[in-house]
Parts: sequence; C-alpha cells; structure tokens
Amino acid sequence: MRRISPNALSLLRLLLTPIILVLQQQGTRQGLTAALIVLLIAEFTDLVDGWLARRTGQISDLGKLLDPLADSIMRLLIFLGFLASGWMPLWMVAIIFARDIIISYLRTYASTRGIVLAARWSGKTKAWFQAIAQIGTILGWKLALDGVKLPFAQISWSLLFLATLVTALSVLDYLYVTVNKLNPRA
Repeated sequence: MRRISPNALSLLRLLLTPIILVLQQQGTRQGLTAALIVLLIAEFTDLVDGWLARRTGQISDLGKLLDPLADSIMRLLIFLGFLASGWMPLWMVAIIFARDIIISYLRTYASTRGIVLAARWSGKTKAWFQAIAQIGTILGWKLALDGVKLPFAQISWSLLFLATLVTALSVLDYLYVTVNKLNPRA
C-alpha cells in the first residue's frame, strides 16, 4: 500500500482553491454548500500534511516551502473572493495580504544574516482565525440563503475583523522576534 505524501496534500489544497472560488462566486445555496464542503476538505489537508510529514519522516525542503505557500494562496484568494462578493472590505484584505508579504521579506532578510525565522505561535493562531472566519462566513451566507434569520452580515464582519486583527498582531510578533534576533542584548 502506498503512503499519502504530505506534499500531495499541499498540492491538493492548491488545486481545491480555484474550485472553492468558483463555487463561492456563484452565490447560490448549492454553490455555497459545495464551497463550504470543499473548503473543509482543504482545511483538513492543512491539518494532516504537517502531522503526516512528522509522523512518517517525510519532512522535505519542498514541503517546507509548499505547505505555507499553499496555505497563503488558498486563504488569500478566498479573501479576494469575499472582497469581490462584497462580504469583506478592502482594508481587511490589504492587511492580510501585507502580512504575508512582510513575513516573507522578514524571513528573507533574516536568512541573509544567518537567522532562521521558524513558524511562530502567532502565525498558527492567525491561520486558525482565518480558517474559522472563512468557514463561518461561507456558512453564514449559505444559511442566510436558506432563510435562517440571524444577522449574518454582522457576524461575518466580526469574524473577519477578528481574523484581520490577529493577522496584524502576528506581524508585530514576527517583527519583535526578528529585531531581537538581529540585535541580541549583551
């Protein structure tokens, strides 16, 4: 029996992303239901790929790049879909995009100084908040189309605001760590 590759799961997440976008952009009950299911599958691959890599000893340099790349592309494109649907304001999307760019450049700069910026708790927390906001937003708009009477626009906005806030705070955490590693106190 052949083992599932963690890298294959990351690639699957990348391949599922445009499917989620197309389904979400339909804006129908069926489309949003399918988008939610595919998003849950994609999030499951994110949970499993790292665990599987560690458990089976399949940690690779490719996987170290592919997993966070798949995460960023998936989440950023879904947020763009939310922006296109009018579910999310531009300023939130801009902060989320800026965070990924800043962290990438911080890691690159630190590596030129011989410092490795490993994944941080704030990055993992950010990922959870973003995932919950995306799942909750699609679910909320789907339930609204089903006729459920709740203030889904406000609930969605609150989830997206919290995800944006945690995203911004993670930048501050990475900046703090980077500055301290580049300028250790004597």
